[in-house]
Amino acid sequence: MTSTATASAPSGVDRDDLEARVKSMYREVAETPEADFHFEMGRALADIVTESPLPESVSCNATLWAACIGGASQEDDYRAAIEAAGLAVRTFREHPEYRFLTESARGACEKWGVKSISLLAVKT
Repeated sequence: MTSTATASAPSGVDRDDLEARVKSMYREVAETPEADFHFEMGRALADIVTESPLPESVSCNATLWAACIGGASQEDDYRAAIEAAGLAVRTFREHPEYRFLTESARGACEKWGVKSISLLAVKT
């Protein structure tokens, strides 16, 4: 007895685009089997970043550290660190639906542009 499992695409993945890319790769391999193929591998990352630098009163606040805000990097610095590690950002998404629970965390979001993001980075 055989069964076929159907996996759903991870959140944030464009299923139609992924399917088109896989079909294109299979077609290319089938039509030119002698070619030297390289399949790009990536690293999915999710984090909390800020639009502006956090003051010491935030970065040293235990409640905001517990909410993953106190240690958040500024978005530009975060991307620069990824690129300095030899990776290139291929996709970048903000998640405005992400909500912090405490009043102080929500205040930090409004004041310093704290937000949830995810990205796909690949080795360059």
